[in-house]
Amino acid sequence: MPGQRLTLAQAIEGYTTGPAYCTYEEDIKGTITPGKLADITVLSENIFDIEPDALMHVTADMTIVDGKILHAAAPMQD
Repeated sequence: MPGQRLTLAQAIEGYTTGPAYCTYEEDIKGTITPGKLADITVLSENIFDIEPDALMHVTADMTIVDGKILHAAAPMQD
């Protein structure tokens, strides 16, 4: 419906803290907090700093599941 949309922050919450709360898992999921599962996606851009039309060009630079890197777009550097 025109004029009704989520903000970017609300959309992020819909994929993070919201589902964790709905499944009673907010003690282990939903935020980047010590002691919680380390499931993280690192994006190529800060999506809060780009125009909405540019979101389609953002890629996943790294995916971490349970603290293990499962995908890395480029080799890690020390």
